[in-house]
Amino acid sequence: MSSYVIRGRVGDEPYVSSEVVKLSALPSALPAGTEYVTPEERKEQLEKRRAGFDRHIATCGR
Repeated sequence: MSSYVIRGRVGDEPYVSSEVVKLSALPSALPAGTEYVTPEERKEQLEKRRAGFDRHIATCGR
């Protein structure tokens, strides 16, 4: 089973809601317009994040 979390606001108050759904039911459980990425796109995102973190760590304390 997979789970997801919805964050939002009711008036001025934030709220969090979660529900466990089967992976096969995930597309119908997510909001319309949810964007998906391929495994290759996700790998690229993670590589960019890692590179940015590495640059940050390399320059800390200088």
